[in-house]
Amino acid sequence: MSFISNLLVNGAVSLLVRLHRGCTLTIILATAATPLIAQHPLAVATSDTLTFTTSGTLTAAEIGDGVWWRPELDETSITQVMINLNEWKIPNLYVDVFRSGETLFPSAVFPQRTEAADRDWFGYIIAEAHKHNIRVHAWAQVLCWQDPDAESAPSHPLLAAHPGWMETADDEMGSEGKSSARLVSPGVPEVRTSLLALTQEICRYSVDGLNLDSVSYDPQVDTGYNLVVGESFKNLYGVNPLNLKPDLDDDSEWMAWVSFREDKLTSLVQLMADQARLAGEAADRRILLSVNVHPVYEETRGQNPAYQHWGQWVERGLVDATIPQCFSPDLPGLEKQLWQVRSVHMGTETACLPGLLLDESTTNSHPSLREQQRLLKSAGFKHNNIMDYKGLMLQKQSPDINHENAEEERGFWDFFRSRR
Repeated sequence: MSFISNLLVNGAVSLLVRLHRGCTLTIILATAATPLIAQHPLAVATSDTLTFTTSGTLTAAEIGDGVWWRPELDETSITQVMINLNEWKIPNLYVDVFRSGETLFPSAVFPQRTEAADRDWFGYIIAEAHKHNIRVHAWAQVLCWQDPDAESAPSHPLLAAHPGWMETADDEMGSEGKSSARLVSPGVPEVRTSLLALTQEICRYSVDGLNLDSVSYDPQVDTGYNLVVGESFKNLYGVNPLNLKPDLDDDSEWMAWVSFREDKLTSLVQLMADQARLAGEAADRRILLSVNVHPVYEETRGQNPAYQHWGQWVERGLVDATIPQCFSPDLPGLEKQLWQVRSVHMGTETACLPGLLLDESTTNSHPSLREQQRLLKSAGFKHNNIMDYKGLMLQKQSPDINHENAEEERGFWDFFRSRR
């Protein structure tokens, strides 16, 4: 366990964070004896809310189905989403609260989204969800602080001020232009401090869960060569990682470099999970920890640039649930992903809720939910997450329901509703 992890467990820690407006903030990392700031007044759970048990492991059945949601910031639309989820018997809503380095709520560390700056919409959403007996999980894209559509120059104020926080590729060029997103380095201390501050801010609300997304390196380009991290590896192993070539031998310097990058992600997950759990304990409630993961890693380890060794997270019980993003565009690929993630979870206590992707348009580049659910059931899974609400609505409103498959389609939706 790292020095900071020990402090998180054994006592309160004060961290000084430089804010995006040039000010500073002292963060108290809560322990059971040091509670966080009081919860937001709009975000108090009602007695009818489906609360999680405060101790022990949770099964997928106890967690239930969920859907990711990027909210339209309109009270009427928000209420309608809650009504629909109740009708569909989906008890978990994963709300997009941190994307491209901007928050849905007022933050002292990160800029708030322009369209959300008129009020605290996150607090309102939690209150409305709890009134409708829906759990709210804060969906945070942890290491993706740059808008995928942004130009190559950093547009985020923290990255513009601290370009050294960004990840770099093995040719010492930034990953911009090679990937659709700009990632920050999980090994930079200031990045970790900022993310722990974000975790604390989220946990001030009566959230039911924290959903960590984008906790990986670039899955398409070999990155992790941030100067701070590279120097740390060089000091430890006596070799510049830029001079290494892939070598899958377990004892090779390359695999040591692979493990080094994996450990940066693993320790970050542990720190954020510890922070959220301690916040929950201080408030006498459980904050469910889930993480979105790439479905295949172990068999491509050493060649897979995501360096997301999430099987270790499952074995060590770092999170309550994994949500493997089984987003294959075809059924054979999806079936392979489902069986692979099932094998990782065999004999473990970590719940698994496979994530399924639905089209948000009529292009139908992915199988229907009905087809995906059939494979899900055959692989032994009864519960899952849906990406995302718009796609689910489109399937619900599909004209196919009124055609020759109407009876089968109705049976599918009855099955979907019955699994809570």
